[in-house]
Amino acid sequence: MPRTHWFRAIVIVLLIGSGSNILAQAPTAATAENPGLTRSVLTQADLSIPGRETVVMRVQLAPGAQVGWHTHPGEEISYLTSGAVTLMIAGQAARTVSAGQALIVPAGAVHNARNDGTVPAGLVAVYVVEKGKPLRSPAPAPASGAESAPATPVAAPRFPQLTLEQLNDAQRPLAQYVMGFSSVGIGGPYNLLLRSPGAAKPMLDLLDYLRFHTSVPARLNEFAILIQGRAWRSQVEWHAHYPLALKAGVSEQTLAGLKAMRRPDAMQPDEAAVYDFSTELYRTHEVSDATYARARQFLSDQQVIDLTLVNGAYIGLASLMAMGQQGLPPGVEPAFRPGEP
Repeated sequence: MPRTHWFRAIVIVLLIGSGSNILAQAPTAATAENPGLTRSVLTQADLSIPGRETVVMRVQLAPGAQVGWHTHPGEEISYLTSGAVTLMIAGQAARTVSAGQALIVPAGAVHNARNDGTVPAGLVAVYVVEKGKPLRSPAPAPASGAESAPATPVAAPRFPQLTLEQLNDAQRPLAQYVMGFSSVGIGGPYNLLLRSPGAAKPMLDLLDYLRFHTSVPARLNEFAILIQGRAWRSQVEWHAHYPLALKAGVSEQTLAGLKAMRRPDAMQPDEAAVYDFSTELYRTHEVSDATYARARQFLSDQQVIDLTLVNGAYIGLASLMAMGQQGLPPGVEPAFRPGEP
C-alpha cells in the first residue's frame, strides 16, 4: 500500500478505534515563540506495545510561521491537508512537502517546519511515542544554518496521485496486480500508465517478462536497469532497483561508481560488457561491432535481445516519469541531490 494511503488508514483507525478517548481540547493558541502556529489534539491512546502511546493532532501554520526546532520521543508521521511546508531535518537538505503528501520524522531527530507560502498550511500529525515523556522538546538550531536554508526545489507532479478508490473497472485489476510487487505502490510510472489502461496492460505484460522471466541473469538485468535509471537521473528507478541489484550480486562499489556517473572500476567481466553495451546504446543510439562482440562473449541470442529490450523498456519508463515530473513517494530520500548530474 502506498504510504499516503497507509497513513490515511492509520488516522481513520485511530480516530474510530479510540473514540471514547477523543479529547475535547481547544486549539493551542499561537505564542510569542511560535506566532502563527496552532495545535489541537484529536485523540490520544495507548498502544499494544508496552510503554508506547499515539497522539493524533491537527496543526495549522500561518504563512511565514514556523514550528521551531524540536524533537519527539518517537516517530512523527504527518499528512499535509492544505498548503505546503518546508521540512528541515538536521543533517538533511530542506525540502518542500505539499498538500496530499506525507512526511516522516525519525525518533529524536532535530527538525523544524516553516510555511514559506502565501496560504495557511494544515496537517494531521500522528505521533508514536514513549508514554509519559513530553511530546515535544525544544532543541537548538543546527550549527550548519539549516534553519534558513531554502527548500530543495522539486517540480510539482503534472498528474495527481491516483488512489484505488478513483480507479475504474479497466484500471482496478491492473492496479491490484501492480500492488503485488511494486515498492512504490501505484506511484512512480504506474500513476501514469494507469491513465491509459489499454497501453498499461501490454506494458505490464512486457515488464513481467523482463523482470521475472527474462533469460538475462538477475545480476546483469538489474544492473542494466540501474544503468538507464542513472543515465535518466530517475529517482524512482534507482530507489526501486538499487536494493534488487545488491541482492542479485552487484557490488556496492560498482553501484557507487555508477551513481557517481563514472565507469565503475570494480565490475565483473560480464558486468563490464553489459555496461558498455547499455551505455553505448543510450548515448549513441547504436552498438559498435567491438562492443557487440564483447557482449556476445557472455550472452546468447535470446539474452542479447532481452538485454536490449530491458534497456528500452526502462528508458521508456524513465521518459514517461520525466514528462509527468513524477517523483518519489513522500518521505523517501532522493538518491541524487540538486546540482548532481
